[in-house]
Amino acid sequence: MPEQLSKDVANDYDHRITVKEKGGYLHVCNDSKYMGNSIIYRLNEEFEFTLPGMDEPIKAIETACGDTYTMVQKCSKFVVKSCAKITTNYMVIDSWLCGKGLRSKAIYMRCCGDKKP
Repeated sequence: MPEQLSKDVANDYDHRITVKEKGGYLHVCNDSKYMGNSIIYRLNEEFEFTLPGMDEPIKAIETACGDTYTMVQKCSKFVVKSCAKITTNYMVIDSWLCGKGLRSKAIYMRCCGDKKP
């Protein structure tokens, strides 16, 4: 991802994530003016998706244990491990860029009227 796009995404305070579950599938929609996308997948099954600014698809798998979701994303340029902890009011996502020593933490607040997934 180009450096300026990374900065824009990191400072997009209007970014909204919607997660819906139906029939064993998760539908994750990122509503962001810089990195918007929508992905539908099943837990514990490998899937592919693309992101704006990327020239190749990303392979990923996600699993859940209680209120913690762990995802590994991989392409030829990087491997990222993310852990999302869901509470009644917040979602905290810890991400590590494997082999690079880089880590980020994002905290999302549940919007009024939304129910816990």
